[in-house]
Amino acid sequence: MKRDLKKRWLAVTSAVLFIFLTVSATGASPLPALSAAEVIEVIDGSTIRVRAGDREEVVRLIGVGGTEAQPQGQQPEPRESASESFIRSQLEGRTVYLEKDVQERDEGGRLWAYVWLDRPGEISDQEIRAKMLNAQLLLHGYAELSTIPQNFRYIDFFRTYQAEAQKGGRGLWALRSSDSQDTQDVTVYITQTGKKYHQEGCRYLARSKIPISLREAQARGYEPCSVCNPPRSLTPAPSPASSQENSPALPAPLPARASGR
Repeated sequence: MKRDLKKRWLAVTSAVLFIFLTVSATGASPLPALSAAEVIEVIDGSTIRVRAGDREEVVRLIGVGGTEAQPQGQQPEPRESASESFIRSQLEGRTVYLEKDVQERDEGGRLWAYVWLDRPGEISDQEIRAKMLNAQLLLHGYAELSTIPQNFRYIDFFRTYQAEAQKGGRGLWALRSSDSQDTQDVTVYITQTGKKYHQEGCRYLARSKIPISLREAQARGYEPCSVCNPPRSLTPAPSPASSQENSPALPAPLPARASGR
């Protein structure tokens, strides 16, 4: 009898060791518990409604700083419509597989989950990229990483995917890069005594010329010069030469006053 117990113990130990070595060799983690659900509605860029058995659930995607539904009549931002469109193309009318983490529900009672498009064969970087919706939203730049207290199971993967999207200028990161570039490129000028801001070449910059960003000039209360017509938004304005070619001729400016502008 002791010999039989010893054989069983050795068999169990060998099985456990085999599983451990297999997981370590592949870099994969044990498969989590998943529950199948039918998608019945895409609510917004981070929220869906599903039917699991005889019960409906509103599910929020863990780690996805997407968008809530917009108030009626308000136009969504570009990234919101892109995010929702992507989710609809992936989810509507299909069965998904939900994975929970430590914190199961938000303050409104909605279920937090990782949404798998297909059952993973293993938990690895390759499978997460190919089959998890949360990860794909971050990879394509349709959403921004948002951490949820206690729900950190895939946080390292998600940080990597967002960094890739940022580096590649995908989705919302392309928009932000463009906005940032516009802001940096729009430089205007003020004088020591005047209350106006000007663009390069304006006659009122003859005595003093202080560079400043358009954003800062507007924040400090400077008004655009009515003579040189500097930009009024963060989109770079046409050069003075092209503006003169495409605009009616302006009357000759009055001589500058001693007080300056």
